[in-house]
Amino acid sequence: MQEAYTFTLNETITFEEAHPLKEMLGIGLEPVLSVQELSDTVSIRGVMELKGEYVRNDVASEIDLPDGARVEHVESLSEEVCEFFHKFLMDITIPLERVDVTENISIDVDHFDYTILSPQALCLEAVVSIHGLKQEDIVIEQEQQNELTRFNDVIEELEESDTEQFEIIVEDDELKENEEQANDNVVVLERDIERDLAEHKELEENIEEIMEEVEEQEEKKEERLHVQGRTEVEEASYLLNIFSEEEETSYSRVKLYIVQPTDQLDVIAEKYNVTPRQIMRTNALEDEDISQGQIIYIPIHDE
Repeated sequence: MQEAYTFTLNETITFEEAHPLKEMLGIGLEPVLSVQELSDTVSIRGVMELKGEYVRNDVASEIDLPDGARVEHVESLSEEVCEFFHKFLMDITIPLERVDVTENISIDVDHFDYTILSPQALCLEAVVSIHGLKQEDIVIEQEQQNELTRFNDVIEELEESDTEQFEIIVEDDELKENEEQANDNVVVLERDIERDLAEHKELEENIEEIMEEVEEQEEKKEERLHVQGRTEVEEASYLLNIFSEEEETSYSRVKLYIVQPTDQLDVIAEKYNVTPRQIMRTNALEDEDISQGQIIYIPIHDE
């Protein structure tokens, strides 16, 4: 089975006084990403390309601009209409065991919206989904089920033919001399049947225990996936919002990182040249405890 991971992009871009906004004529956001399989991870890198056309405002804004990246390029199409371009860097790492087939991974923009905050500020919001990741399922082996079915059929045949196959009737004097030997054979066969029935009962009990354990693991798996999915949605709202909380530090992108079994927050922070406090603030963590499979967002410094 496959599942999709979603995260939200919230970004504000600003425009120069020479190219103020009045009305948006058209706008689009498109992922231009490449997927590369490494030794034990899959890397998704590239950009989210933003492109739009708008009507130029005759009056520039006199209010202070909000924190945000300056739009990369603005081109005048006419005296009233301008076209702009901007790119958001993306760098996502996924454990290889979560990917079935690398070629099946795709990235889509499920939702995109914008708000003109002022003639020189545009706020963007997008929900991005990564498809093609596999979901771990607990499956009972079909061979065990087939074996149980065959064993039940054998036991039913033994129970139905118990009396018919092992009852000996002496109808004449010639058969009476073999009666004692036949009775001994019946006793042996009855003991074999009792042993088979006992083994069948034990097998049924073992299979019931296995199925109860599987059901319990499935319930725990569903609960863990439900909690993880809710956590991902809550954590995703903090993506890129840390740019307004740092007074002197500037960022150009964030990195989506899936926690590995031996990872610790201070080691991850040192690896990406940030502080544990910055990672905690980005992901709204109360402490430095992280768990395997947890998705965290890492702010990356401008170079």
